[in-house]
Amino acid sequence: MQKIKECVKLYSYVISYDKNDKIYIASCVEFPTLLAHGKTEKLALKEIKKVVTETLKWMEEDITHKERIL
Repeated sequence: MQKIKECVKLYSYVISYDKNDKIYIASCVEFPTLLAHGKTEKLALKEIKKVVTETLKWMEEDITHKERIL
């Protein structure tokens, strides 16, 4: 888990403001399909990092599962 947390810090994030919905939307450059939002830039960044963390955990579990099958 610590390894994943360190990786999350290395990714690039973009935060933009949606005037219509009045929220900040965050994305991760390395995972362009992942998005998160928040009322502030800080909250949007926190949320996208959670999404990236969960994605990396899922990817790690998937690889481990496939290795057990082989």
